[in-house]
Amino acid sequence: MLQSKYSPFKSCCCLILAFLLFFALSAQAGERNKMTPETIFDAFLSGLRPESMEMIMDGVPDKNGRVRRIYLDLEGCHVGHVRIERLQVDAMDVTFTHPSTWDETGPGVELALLVRTKALVSEDDVDAALRSGIFGGIEENWQDMRLRFRDGGVYVEGYKKVLFLNVFFELQGRLDIRQGREIWLTDYSMRINRVNAPEMLAERTVSQIQPLIDLGTFPFPLNLKRAIQRNDYLILESRNSPEPFDGKLFRYKGGENP
Repeated sequence: MLQSKYSPFKSCCCLILAFLLFFALSAQAGERNKMTPETIFDAFLSGLRPESMEMIMDGVPDKNGRVRRIYLDLEGCHVGHVRIERLQVDAMDVTFTHPSTWDETGPGVELALLVRTKALVSEDDVDAALRSGIFGGIEENWQDMRLRFRDGGVYVEGYKKVLFLNVFFELQGRLDIRQGREIWLTDYSMRINRVNAPEMLAERTVSQIQPLIDLGTFPFPLNLKRAIQRNDYLILESRNSPEPFDGKLFRYKGGENP
């Protein structure tokens, strides 16, 4: 009588190996399905909440989450506590977190070899952020506060209630870029009822609003070099300007379902 050359034990092992191979291939296929430009676009859209946004990507992410080049053009996004009128970013050799983590946390930027940036910030948006913070939202004693861009810096005026008196308050200073992503008020002076305030009081007041603009929470590592005032706007730039390029374009306009 002929006997099979395969024992039940060997058949069982082959079946187990087949299942393991199937699940491994399924996992790899699922990971590849997540590694799409659309996934990255949706992550930026939900995280930055822009009023409109364009993204250009040079190819799809590789198996490790690396992309050769990405260009972002966002209007009306919020970074930190300030609304940014327009933010353009051109990033080279971008490495995202490993795609195996995207289901749980979404794609996040781990490294970018070169990031070119240009940001346009309006006087009104910085003023609104300031008034919703220490000058209004946190301390109710401040009244009628107003910030204006002036002569390479800012000028702030308003009233603070001290006991039963409304004291007229003025603060002015120069803008300075720190750590490539923060805008601080430096060389400042403060006056109370048109009289120079003590330096200690000025330092304590200014420390509560520093940094004036903080882009440190933006996903890409920024390296701003210039702060230029133009009318009622502040332009923040890296050494080289971002440029769009030919690639896969994704676009979102305000009012659309993201």
